[in-house]
Amino acid sequence: LSAATPGAEPGTNIQLADYSGQIEAKWRCVKTVTCDASVGTYIIHSKLDDSKYISIEGASRSIGGNCILSGSSTAKQMTVCSVMNGKYLIHPACSNYTLTAYGDIVNGSDVRQYKVTNAYRQMWTFHDEGNGYYSIRSSRDSSMALDITAAGTGEGTNVQLYTYKD
Repeated sequence: LSAATPGAEPGTNIQLADYSGQIEAKWRCVKTVTCDASVGTYIIHSKLDDSKYISIEGASRSIGGNCILSGSSTAKQMTVCSVMNGKYLIHPACSNYTLTAYGDIVNGSDVRQYKVTNAYRQMWTFHDEGNGYYSIRSSRDSSMALDITAAGTGEGTNVQLYTYKD
């Protein structure tokens, strides 16, 4: 990535360019101080089978890509971003979307990726369940958590919302 011109004026276009050491193609990454410590990129493993994790089926880059349990997909990383007051967005690494409860927040609601709107269906909270495990719950209704359909551990098992039980 390179600035279209060597100037550092606001509004300067950014473009792809062959790298030849020019200053307009050098960047500095600065960690923000406004993010809390839980923000970052994770592989979210299932307690049912630690070799499986939340993923997007087929590493889909399309709106509506389904959230599944996987052990072989390349789309296994999720980026957790703080929104406000302990609420988080969860972004699949394979797309520019966020995990979203599909439809109402009720037992069996599907979880898919959709455009970020900061709607309540996209906000999640993390609850420490001990031994390094967390339940991931709807910020709209904390009794509803990300759940593996029928406690399955097979490749491609659907991730849904379901009433959290201790």
